[in-house]
Amino acid sequence: MELGGYVREFESRVRQDMDEIYTRLDDEQTERQLLAGRLNMLFKDRRAHAH
Repeated sequence: MELGGYVREFESRVRQDMDEIYTRLDDEQTERQLLAGRLNMLFKDRRAHAH
């Protein structure tokens, strides 16, 4: 394989890896937002029941 072919293959692999990393980061952020929303709801319920 010529150098250009290696470069294209490398570029393709790097792009796939970056896509996978960003997908995982998005999933993690979504999970954190869901947990934060649940926690806020628990605190609101707790305050409502305290009065």
